[in-house]
Amino acid sequence: MTAIRKDKDSPEFIDVYLTESKAFFASGFDPSFEKSLDKFELSTLAFVDRSQALISKSDGTGRFKVYFNFGAKWSKPIEGKSPDSIEPASPSEEPVNPESLVTIECEIVAEFSLSKRYEQAYLDNFALSNAVDFVAPYWKNYLINQCGLMRIQKLPIPDFS
Repeated sequence: MTAIRKDKDSPEFIDVYLTESKAFFASGFDPSFEKSLDKFELSTLAFVDRSQALISKSDGTGRFKVYFNFGAKWSKPIEGKSPDSIEPASPSEEPVNPESLVTIECEIVAEFSLSKRYEQAYLDNFALSNAVDFVAPYWKNYLINQCGLMRIQKLPIPDFS
């Protein structure tokens, strides 16, 4: 994999990989009998779970790992409620809609090379603000492929722009 940098002072992107994944249907749900998959409501989740710096004490070089959790859950529309009125889930909570029929979740790690010493505050800000740009295409690819494997291609997927 070719190393990529957003700018000359940022850590250099070197790898991305999946460490955990989960995809399932709610008990009793069979998408082959569902005629309105394209009308299902989507709830998404994306957040930095943690980061880890492995740094040389002598020169500050090393590796920086950022762990992301991503998720998508689909449910039938709730009668009388618009999709905008459903509260989003926070990273530590269970899904908002208890009637989720399809769930796809994963943990993806992005690794960066540290060629110099960085302050912890800079690395924290980089993890929260910039690292997701390197990981989002892998989440999109995983989600689309998983939908295909589960034969649920008609479900609405998140806008990745």
